Amino acid sequence: MSRSRKFAAVPLPKHVFKIRGRKGQAYYYYQRNRGQKDHGPLIRLPEYDDPEFWAKVKELNAGPVMTVKEKTVDDMIAKYKLSAEWTGLKPNSQRLYQFRLDTIALAWGKKLAADVTPAMVLQLRDHLSESPSVANQTVQIARLLFKWGVPREFASTNPAREVAMIRYDEEGAEPWPEAVYAHVVQNAPKAFKHMAIIGRATGQRAGDLCKMRPADKRDGGMNLAIQKLGGKKHWVPLKASDHQAIDALEVDMMVPYITSPTGKRYTAHGLLNAWKAWLSTEAGKPAVGCTIHDLRAMAVCDRRMDGMTHQEIANDIGMSIGMVSRYSKKIDQKLLGEATIEKRERAENERLKSKTTEIENQSAK
Repeated sequence: MSRSRKFAAVPLPKHVFKIRGRKGQAYYYYQRNRGQKDHGPLIRLPEYDDPEFWAKVKELNAGPVMTVKEKTVDDMIAKYKLSAEWTGLKPNSQRLYQFRLDTIALAWGKKLAADVTPAMVLQLRDHLSESPSVANQTVQIARLLFKWGVPREFASTNPAREVAMIRYDEEGAEPWPEAVYAHVVQNAPKAFKHMAIIGRATGQRAGDLCKMRPADKRDGGMNLAIQKLGGKKHWVPLKASDHQAIDALEVDMMVPYITSPTGKRYTAHGLLNAWKAWLSTEAGKPAVGCTIHDLRAMAVCDRRMDGMTHQEIANDIGMSIGMVSRYSKKIDQKLLGEATIEKRERAENERLKSKTTEIENQSAK
C-alpha cells in the first residue's frame, strides 16, 4: 500500500482535493473557490504524508483572501509594485517597466485580471505595432505581471503567455527612397505630406509627431516631450531648409501639423491606420513598404550626410547612440566607401605624378 493511500480516510484541509491517476495513485491539489468564476490558481501539492504538504497548505491558507472587486489589473499592478520582485529591480529597469505598466493599466486597468484574455493581449500588441520593440516589451511585462499575479489568485492563467512576439528586422528602419519622399510630399493627403516633412526634419516617433504645433517651433528648433521617455522635454535643432519647409505648411499656431480630414488631431495608432489605408490606394502604391518609423532613419542619415557624428545626432534627436548607429549603418558604409575611393584616387594620382617626374628627369639626361 502506498503512503498516500494510507491517509485516504483522513479529511482533507480546506481548498484541497485529490485526483486518482490511472493506476490508482493519488495526486493532491489546492484551489480556492474551486468550480466558481473567481476560482484561484490550481496548485499541485506534495504527497499527503509529506511534512511539506502541510507547510504548503498552511502557507496558502494564511494568504490574504481578496474579494472579486480587489482583483482588477490596477490592483494587481499596485500590489506588484509593493513586492520584493519590484523593489529588487534597478532604477532604470523600474522606469522602463513603469512605462509599459502604464500602457497595460490604460488598456485593462479597471477589468478583472481573470477576465483578460490572450485575444486582448494580442489586440494591445498590434495596437503598438508601429514600434515593434515597444509592442514586444509590453507583452513581456504583461507576462511577468501575470506570472506574479497567478499564484496570488488575481487570475488562474497567464494570458500573455500565449501571445507571440512581433518579428521585425533587427537592423532597424531604413530611410525612404528620395523618389518616394518626393511623391508623398507632392501627391499624398495633407496629413501625410506634413508627417513626411516634420518626421524627416525632427526624427521623432509617430505619437510625438501628432502633437507638434507651430507654437512648439521656437529658438531655432522644435520643442517637444518625448512620450517613450516618460514625457521628457527635448529640443530638436533645425537647419534653415527644415525651417522653410515646415513654415510653408501654413498651419495655425495652436493647431497640430498633422490632423485628420475632419480636422481632429491623430493619435499614433490612428495615423498608422490612415497611412496603411492610403498605401492600399492607387496613389499610395509608390510608398508601399515604407513606414512612418522609417522617417527617423531619414533624419539620422540626413544628419550623417551633413557630417554630424553619431553623438551629435543622438543629442539632436533624443535617441541612443546605438540606435543612431543601427539606422545609419548603410549610409556609414557608403560614406566610408566614398572616403576610401577618394583615398585610393589620391594615392594613384601621386603615383602617376611621381612616374611622370621620373620620365621627365630621364628625358632631360
